[in-house]
Amino acid sequence: MEDKEKKLRQINQQLKALVSGEDDYLANLSNAAALLYNELEKVNWAGFYLMKEGELVLGPFQGLPACIRIKVGNGVCGSAVEDEKTYVVEDVHQFEGHIACDSASESEIVVPLYADERIVGVLDIDSPIKERFDDIDKKYLEEFAKIISKESKFQMDALESLKSRRSVRSFKDKKVEDEKIIEMIDAARLAPSGKNIQPVEYLIIQDEKKRKEITEIASGGDFIAEAPLCIAVISKKCEHDIEDGSAATENILISAKAQGLDSCWVAGYKKDYSSGIEEYFSLPEDYRLISLLAIGYSNKDPEPPAKKSIEEVIHYENFDLEREV
Repeated sequence: MEDKEKKLRQINQQLKALVSGEDDYLANLSNAAALLYNELEKVNWAGFYLMKEGELVLGPFQGLPACIRIKVGNGVCGSAVEDEKTYVVEDVHQFEGHIACDSASESEIVVPLYADERIVGVLDIDSPIKERFDDIDKKYLEEFAKIISKESKFQMDALESLKSRRSVRSFKDKKVEDEKIIEMIDAARLAPSGKNIQPVEYLIIQDEKKRKEITEIASGGDFIAEAPLCIAVISKKCEHDIEDGSAATENILISAKAQGLDSCWVAGYKKDYSSGIEEYFSLPEDYRLISLLAIGYSNKDPEPPAKKSIEEVIHYENFDLEREV
């Protein structure tokens, strides 16, 4: 048993050396899967499934070809996500709903993988013998998963961020990391700009007192006081500042979601309170407020609002009011 712990500690040290200074999650997961597969005894599959649009999708692994998609709640991997805990299964054939991707597998351990308190995937290891995994494996493999989470940036792809973003008005008391703020502003500054004038700038408001004072001016934005971060999108006045500012605002919202944050766009331009906010920020006369964004870690997972179908909003060649939907 002592030799086993020594080996697992050594594997974790090797992982630290492999991922240190590298934040690309696919690169880190690929090396992690290879490390486990080659260093652990009596395993026939080692790898990862990643959360994408509400289900687990096959990620980097070592071993025979595996199931590509697993619904949350299904099998050992899906159960680990649903219950947010590690599963140590001595005999996979006794596990109700087990998904047999490799007929040689007899036992399994699945460890949830977290980023910013959200599950972004699972570490999955199979063995061709029963009772291969125990509490010692659980302890060190959970540590293994934490090492990966600490070093890696787990980000959604652009389409998933677009499709899964929701307006959130309730936030945890948790600071938004500086590097994530920079990432959001970097995405915003790269938004389209008419004639490339780039008139848009950004005010970062983290001070609790200031956020509360903003809510006293901006009607309908009370939750800004609760959000740990408010970004005010402002622009120098020009012929296309509203378009540029709106494009930058959308980039911030999508970048926030990609990094595990949630947000709400509080209208700014042409609102009754716009001049009050502009005065509060001491904006020059040739600048205007475009939007106020409340950003943070959500307290809850809101239900998606009803949206029109594609058939209701799409037209080809001409606008046809009389078409059938």
